Amino acid sequence: MIRGAFFDIDGTLLSHRTGSIPASACRAIRALHEQGVLTFIATGRHIQEMESVPGLLDLPWDGFVTLDGQYCADRKGAYFTKALDPGDVDRLIFHTQRLSIPCMLVEEDRMYISTSSQRVKQIQAQLKVPPVPIRSLSESGDRPVYLAATYCERSDQEMLMKELLFARSAQWHDYGFDIYHKDGGKDVGILKTCERFGITPEETVAFGDSENDEDMLRFAGIGVAMGNATDEVKAVCDLVTADIDENGIERALVELGLIRV
Repeated sequence: MIRGAFFDIDGTLLSHRTGSIPASACRAIRALHEQGVLTFIATGRHIQEMESVPGLLDLPWDGFVTLDGQYCADRKGAYFTKALDPGDVDRLIFHTQRLSIPCMLVEEDRMYISTSSQRVKQIQAQLKVPPVPIRSLSESGDRPVYLAATYCERSDQEMLMKELLFARSAQWHDYGFDIYHKDGGKDVGILKTCERFGITPEETVAFGDSENDEDMLRFAGIGVAMGNATDEVKAVCDLVTADIDENGIERALVELGLIRV
């Protein structure tokens, strides 16, 4: 019995080809919620970045697993947070400067990036998010940093991660990586959400397409990979559905017997 459903945004709910959420996905999520299943977003995005996706926040969400599980909230406020180690934030600032890697820090209520580049601008345009303010990363001070995002080649990211002691990294774009506490992740966010809402992980289904979704797809009772997911993501899932632009979410929910069309 499925009582909770978790949906990644980019490549799962939001099509980067059309820049919108497929009508079939909106229809399916509303139908699922009407059946009494709790519905949640599970994303690497900050809530401010969700506001730029047309129609996303109009859907009936019961809660939000944001920043790859590092900041989880519902209508009453945050119920779980996990910040990066302050020492790792200092090391991250130093080594991204040394390696000339654009780096974005994400706090509870603001985001800022060390520098921009054509690559950063292209990725932001693809994701339909507004430009992030350029500021010195040292402005973080003593404020908790829940997530960092870097824009670079995988080889540079691997070099950078060797300098951090309590962090892990997950790729979400060919040149985009999230960095968060090693004890965090979307799977941890789902666990805390289950505890919050009185359901078990076995009673959940999760949808995703990228490396930063793998942990939650393994953790959920049923993990569903979009047809446009990477081969690595498909390999860890219980079900592979159609492409996002081929009604993948709706078709999977119908196949699982959770909704009818």
